[in-house]
Amino acid sequence: MKRKLFAFSCIALLISIDIFVQARKLEDKIVFVSARRGVPEVFLAEGLDGRPVQLTQNLFAGSPSISPDGTEVVFVSAPPEHAANILKLNIAKRQIEQLTHNAKQDIRYKNLDWSPDGRKILFIMVTDKPEDSSTDLCVMDIKQRHIRHILQPDPPTRISDPSWAPDSNHILYNQDARDSSEIFIIDDNGNNVINIPQNRDPVFLPAWSPKRNQIGYIDSITTKHPSSHPLQIYMMDLTKENVTALTSGGDEDRIPLAWHPDGQKILFITLSLMGSDIFIMDSSGENITNLTQTPEIFEMYAGWSPDGEQIVFDRLGEDESAIFIVEANGQNPQRLTFEPVLNYAPSWSPDGNKIAFLSNRNGTDKIYTMDTNGQNVQQIAPNQREFDGPPVWSPDGRWLAFVSGDDQGLIFYVTDPQGNNENLVVRSIPIHLSTTVWNRPTWSPDSQHLIYVVEEQNSEGLMKIGIDGDMPTQLKTGELVNWLSPVWSPGGTNLLFSAKESREPLFLLEYRMLLMNLDTSQKQAFVLPVSAQKPLGFLRLVWGPDGSQLILSVMEKDHQNSLYLIDTVNETMTLWMEDARQADWVRPGFVYAVEAAGKRITTWGELKKPEKP
Repeated sequence: MKRKLFAFSCIALLISIDIFVQARKLEDKIVFVSARRGVPEVFLAEGLDGRPVQLTQNLFAGSPSISPDGTEVVFVSAPPEHAANILKLNIAKRQIEQLTHNAKQDIRYKNLDWSPDGRKILFIMVTDKPEDSSTDLCVMDIKQRHIRHILQPDPPTRISDPSWAPDSNHILYNQDARDSSEIFIIDDNGNNVINIPQNRDPVFLPAWSPKRNQIGYIDSITTKHPSSHPLQIYMMDLTKENVTALTSGGDEDRIPLAWHPDGQKILFITLSLMGSDIFIMDSSGENITNLTQTPEIFEMYAGWSPDGEQIVFDRLGEDESAIFIVEANGQNPQRLTFEPVLNYAPSWSPDGNKIAFLSNRNGTDKIYTMDTNGQNVQQIAPNQREFDGPPVWSPDGRWLAFVSGDDQGLIFYVTDPQGNNENLVVRSIPIHLSTTVWNRPTWSPDSQHLIYVVEEQNSEGLMKIGIDGDMPTQLKTGELVNWLSPVWSPGGTNLLFSAKESREPLFLLEYRMLLMNLDTSQKQAFVLPVSAQKPLGFLRLVWGPDGSQLILSVMEKDHQNSLYLIDTVNETMTLWMEDARQADWVRPGFVYAVEAAGKRITTWGELKKPEKP
């Protein structure tokens, strides 16, 4: 019995290996169009490193799409002075069938996409009219050759770049009007149109990922020259890395200061050239209350007591600044420091007994601690550095994090509250040392990580690092610029920070890749290096089989066409093939199951299901 089980297991293993190899071969098939031999024809590459093989001859081909089983290709044939038609090619036999019988030269076909179930073809039919051209979104049944027109917008609105959802029942497409470009989803019967809201125009090449709940598309951004628009407060969900604006409008900068211990309230200031005020608002950005109402005096920093009943803040006068404590409703302020020097940037210790702050009482900005009544002041940082930045207590009370340095750059340190056991965490060379007070780090709730702002020449944004000085990682904050003042939420899932949205002239556009989770509207974005080449147009975007890679077809200067490989995991884009365009990658319609641990199990099943009798 054991021998039989062992033999059966071996056979099953060999079968699964054979199926996997076959499936791997399927996933490596890519078709594209190239005019390298004078006439645009369909080529096939067996994998990203495979040698291209020409499949068609003198057919003036375009818009190829390969079947889910990798055996056939549909494409448009449009010879000069002849009507365009859709053809189907059997790759192994090199046999061609004509799927449409169009005789009108004013009708064209484009954007072919084979459904994952292998039964339908999606395409755009363009009718060129003297006054304008119209676009119809069409679906063809491969077996019956029947064409359904599921969407016919009135000119000048046009449909472009359709692609199938993995379920073969929904369609993603772009709709372009004179002043806008929007993404929609529609059932394959033409019903239930859903708009996918975007923040920017225009958008290009929406494409549905094999991951089912994700789409990818390209839009334009401008980030090189920050504008004079005021800083606003944003909240980032660290579990999803999606960013929400909590404040908007006005002429003053809004900078977050501290999160209430229960996570329900936020302290922030509005800062202008004339002064500043401390405000409280709900964590949703609503119910904003002015706490100090001193618009001609500068209050630059504030923080909650551990029980949330009091607030410590600083107030800047002409030649001095002092630290105060006030009740959470703004009543009964008490002054703690009286020296005619600068005392500012207070931070309340987690046990409620100490306040750390900056003071220049000895000539330069150094870190001090004092009791909450202003007594027992002690300097905790050494004197050899030119200046220290604002101190921030770790949630467990064991550490203070701060910046320190000179006009050559800043270094982040952590030290214990007595000033001993000082450790260097990371070096940073910011552009604007005047923003040092807002570039203080923020602690994670477990006291193991810090988030800080970096403003180096080739790296700008929010960085996360462990206190042991491990390699920092950058948080994705989309098109925002001038990040300041990160503040970690008590629960550890959210982050507050200030930033500006860039506003630039059209000629300074860059292009970026966006991945959007349809379940949560979460977006992941990274800038494409294509902008340096000034592309004349994006022709097609297609996903690879596992949803981690895409091929982007680009028309560059001198009308040269190239295919680029996008790696969404590493956020890289590399040239894959020159003199090529409109690629399509086999995306087998296999069944996926997911373990509770989150690891994907792939059930390959049959490579091609037989037709039902």
